[in-house]
Amino acid sequence: MLHLLSPLCGYQIVISTFLSGMLLNYAYFYSGNLYLPIGIHFGWNFFNSLLFSVRIIKVEYLNNFLAGAKNPEQGLIAIFVTGSVAIGLMLLYFQRQSVGK
Repeated sequence: MLHLLSPLCGYQIVISTFLSGMLLNYAYFYSGNLYLPIGIHFGWNFFNSLLFSVRIIKVEYLNNFLAGAKNPEQGLIAIFVTGSVAIGLMLLYFQRQSVGK
């Protein structure tokens, strides 16, 4: 929840953080251990810092609303992808639970 203390915090980062939390929760429920959520969080941080912190690749955003003004995880594209993966993991989890009964 430290993301909410960021000076860049807006409604998009709150939505993104909420959906990321849901993704990590369902990754835990789906796998039954913490390795998958920790791996997802590490992978997200690694690729986010690799692609957007170092000026190896110059990223030009077409629209700040779609890609975020300062941070790509604030944009609607990241929110849509995170939400889609969270819903996919949720459906897989519930499917696994209904097959087990």
